[in-house]
Amino acid sequence: MLGKIRAPMVRGMRPWLPTALARYITDHSVDLYLTSEDLPDRENRVTFDASGTPLRSTGGRTTCAPPRELVLATKKVIRAAGYPFIFTQRMGIATNSHQCGTALMGNDQASSVVSVAGHLHEVDNVWLADSSPFPSSGRRQSGVDDRG
Repeated sequence: MLGKIRAPMVRGMRPWLPTALARYITDHSVDLYLTSEDLPDRENRVTFDASGTPLRSTGGRTTCAPPRELVLATKKVIRAAGYPFIFTQRMGIATNSHQCGTALMGNDQASSVVSVAGHLHEVDNVWLADSSPFPSSGRRQSGVDDRG
């Protein structure tokens, strides 16, 4: 939960919604922020349009299904708790955070940026100390053997 959404916030996003209805909805709601992530995929790319607006063009194998599944599972729980109406808003790439996987880790200098210890292959005495070499910030890939 990121805080309570109030009527003026909803009206800013949905100006056609009457203020009284926006107030009623926000006074009788629970606000949840669900987050998921893309797993590493060499086909994932972030590109920009002519105005500099970020767009996502991706191979799609790891991008869409997990967030949809998370939303569906959450809706099921919320409905079971007695909430008859559920409104969702998908955030775009502009809401991106916890970026991982932007600097591929590996032992092969031809296909990775840093060693498995985080040392830059091409620059002596420099290690990456952020999440860029991590393949994920916590999501497991389906079918991955987790026995150690």
